[in-house]
Amino acid sequence: MPLHNCIKHTIMVRTHSDTQKLDNLYKRNRNSSKRGESIFIESDFQRGTEDKGVWSPSQRQTFIDSLQKNYPVGILTFVMNEESEESCWRTLDGGNRMRAIRDYKNNMYVDKNMKKYEELTPGEQATFDSILIPCQWITIEPEDPETIITEMFTRLNTTSKPLSQGELCKAHGWKKNIFELELAKKIIGDKWSSFIVGYEHETNDLREKWLNTFNSEFKETELCDTLACMTGFVVSARTGVFSHFDKKYSVLRQKFITVHEYSAEDTMTVYRKLSMFCDVMGHVYNKKIFGKVTMGMVPMSKVAPIWKLICENEWSPEMGEKMIGFYKKVNESTECRRDYENILKGDGDNHYGDNKVKKVIEHINQTMS
Repeated sequence: MPLHNCIKHTIMVRTHSDTQKLDNLYKRNRNSSKRGESIFIESDFQRGTEDKGVWSPSQRQTFIDSLQKNYPVGILTFVMNEESEESCWRTLDGGNRMRAIRDYKNNMYVDKNMKKYEELTPGEQATFDSILIPCQWITIEPEDPETIITEMFTRLNTTSKPLSQGELCKAHGWKKNIFELELAKKIIGDKWSSFIVGYEHETNDLREKWLNTFNSEFKETELCDTLACMTGFVVSARTGVFSHFDKKYSVLRQKFITVHEYSAEDTMTVYRKLSMFCDVMGHVYNKKIFGKVTMGMVPMSKVAPIWKLICENEWSPEMGEKMIGFYKKVNESTECRRDYENILKGDGDNHYGDNKVKKVIEHINQTMS
């Protein structure tokens, strides 16, 4: 193969490195009107809450102490999307370090010497502000793959705590242009804002039904678990394929479409199926059978048999009567519940693959025939 044909398929990320004075990074985060100068710590790449991240007070103090002792603290990595009108840098790796610098200079906590920044001598402040920190600046171009940020983010993340499925979904949706992620955010609400416009009536109606069914409002966790679960509902509802009902990022990402590709029919299909799900669960939901609802989300493995029929358009009034009658028996009969749970726990785990769920549905049909 000619060399030029190989080169054109190679992703060449546009990047440059330099060192920045600590005070310059602090000021660029606080305020900069110059195009391409502002740095946002908050971004869809970062872990934990937007304000606090995931570091403990002790970790922040240790980082500041490392700076004061001129210990190596790693490279801060920033990224800019050339398509964005904001033209600002967002923190790809180093959000907790940037927060630690910001909050220390804002006198929000003391260092290991029990001093706030304002309590340092002028000379100590000048020395601290002049510390040089290595930085890497990455520019994302329109032709770059949609997943490039997520891939860089996961490879940069070297902490012992693995990334959650929700954090991976959050990072994938950094451009706010993935239909399933944006619709999931719109449905969840809470801390999320969505680029999906309209459908306020459908969203409000669904949230009210969900609250009445599970007695729990949608709330997002620090690890974005609610986003991962709801995205599983949205993806499988849109495609009509139960195997897409998952919260694993590796499964979901393969079916994502952009906000430019979806139709109003896609949106209404998702709302219709989720509304039907609430209607059915309103008749059968019982904590003993379906488990605890966390942040508005019911365990996906426990509702999988019902959702499979709904998402694949196999639900019928006859099947509905069987389901309602069956779960009533499960609630009333210890023996019936034991048989049901044995099938759910088949293979010794709580996965809810298609074959296992089919066995559950067959069991329900046989029991209620």
